[in-house]
Amino acid sequence: MCKKVLLVATRKFWPVNSGKDLTLFYNCKGLNERYGYKVFVYCMDSETNPHMPVPAFIEEVKFLGRISLLERFCNLIRYSVFGAKWPIQIALYRSKRAIRELQSYFNEINPDVVFIDMIRLAPYSEIFFSQECKKILIMDDDLAKRYKRQLATQAADSDVMGAYSDKLPKSIRCILHLNFLKSAILKFEIPRIEKAECKIIPLYDYITYISPVERDEFEMRHHSGKGVLLTVGTNLPSVDSRENKIIKRRNTLVFVGNFSVAANVDSLTMIVAKVLPKLRKDAVLHVIGKCPRVLSEKFQDNIRVKMHGRVENLVQEIMTCMIYIAPIAYGTGIKSKIIEAMGMSMPVVTNTMGVEGIVARNGVDVFVRDDFDEMAAIVERLLDDDNLRETIGANARQFVLKNHTWDRVYNAFDEMGL
Repeated sequence: MCKKVLLVATRKFWPVNSGKDLTLFYNCKGLNERYGYKVFVYCMDSETNPHMPVPAFIEEVKFLGRISLLERFCNLIRYSVFGAKWPIQIALYRSKRAIRELQSYFNEINPDVVFIDMIRLAPYSEIFFSQECKKILIMDDDLAKRYKRQLATQAADSDVMGAYSDKLPKSIRCILHLNFLKSAILKFEIPRIEKAECKIIPLYDYITYISPVERDEFEMRHHSGKGVLLTVGTNLPSVDSRENKIIKRRNTLVFVGNFSVAANVDSLTMIVAKVLPKLRKDAVLHVIGKCPRVLSEKFQDNIRVKMHGRVENLVQEIMTCMIYIAPIAYGTGIKSKIIEAMGMSMPVVTNTMGVEGIVARNGVDVFVRDDFDEMAAIVERLLDDDNLRETIGANARQFVLKNHTWDRVYNAFDEMGL
């Protein structure tokens, strides 16, 4: 009898455009190819696209389609402002149609395991609460902790709605960009998320985190025995520059991210304002990843910043640069961009926030500096020392081989009895 798993996702996660997409994509791939599950996916708040092929390891996908702004507004008033005092995260993804469709879809496929993606969808598990299936919440990181850090480091470009803001009218986006309102939203959300976490624990058999730090913090808070480390993996590309005909561009740095995400925007702003001016005049920062037009326009006159947007060959674009620089303004969990760059044998310069949850050795596998003068100094040293760059890059790749290949990540499925 074939085993089946149902993933209820916040959005379509292919093609892979972010660390979140990466983990969902390869977790589903592993469940199918290594553990023999037929994988069914229900995508919230996503439209079907007939020209976007579904990955071969996914048996079937159902799309809810967009949740109307009217329903979202009513949910905010009913569930967040009054009533249950839900987090905005949860209220925005509440859909009566989704409840009906999910119940029907569950009955149709009768899965052995249900994965729910992130706290915003956690209440949907009530649909399956009485069913004989394993229920797993993919928490990924501590959202309340991330919001506290974001609140403490508010920056002008920060967007509290993240990628969700793309779904809002421009007039509403402008209002939500006001600093006092961003702070108010974060202060509103934090206690509600913490309260919601306590309520959802009984609904699940396991709750997964990508960082051992946050998995351990979860267990210290709740002593549930349900916290599991389902960390970040990466596929290791060939790193023979001669074989791939990769020529390093002199005095180049690279930073990668989805710039619809507030932490990536603020991290980029920090690099440009705090590090780049301290470097040699011909040092150039190459910025790769999905980028709103307003952010590209902000840096268009800065000759030391090259905005590339999405690129066809991400690995090659990264590896043509000499140093991967990635100090993180705030955030939680493990930064997949750091793991991926290390797997490419790139020498990485980051800060303490960037390596949180990563057990790499400072000065051996990666360089960690929190002082911007010291960060600039180590970048200058790396730009001048070919042997140091190669040594750190080789050590970084070995670290990833030992700790963050997908085969090692998939061991968490064994821990959960899958």
